[in-house]
Amino acid sequence: MWSLQGLLHRPRLLILDEPSAGLDPGARRDLWLYLQRLRDKEGVTILVTTHLIDEADRCGRVLILNEGKVVALGTPESLREEIGGDVISFVSKEPEKLAAMIQQKFGIQRQYSMGNCAWNRSRGTLSSLRRSKHSRA
Repeated sequence: MWSLQGLLHRPRLLILDEPSAGLDPGARRDLWLYLQRLRDKEGVTILVTTHLIDEADRCGRVLILNEGKVVALGTPESLREEIGGDVISFVSKEPEKLAAMIQQKFGIQRQYSMGNCAWNRSRGTLSSLRRSKHSRA
């Protein structure tokens, strides 16, 4: 939990490392409402680290790092456009059977295969498909 002591001197820049970690959903919502008010009413620039996409979506700009290197920078909207949709990949002892089951249930054709099943759809259209690293056919 972050400390309010950092706000006593009315900073122009506030740096928070995963500020909502450990908070219940109500407290998390309140925290983000407060941060938005600080940004909008007080003009405070807020730098936040998070691994939660819904928190990043509340930010004006998002920077994505991979192994210390910048791999993407922009507004949440521009990054969604740039990055595109979902890719879901399953490893299965019976990839053809798994592909047929997913085709039948969701109407999604497998895009490519190298012994595994993979589907690639643009603009988040696979959100109804359950994602599980441990799914097996």
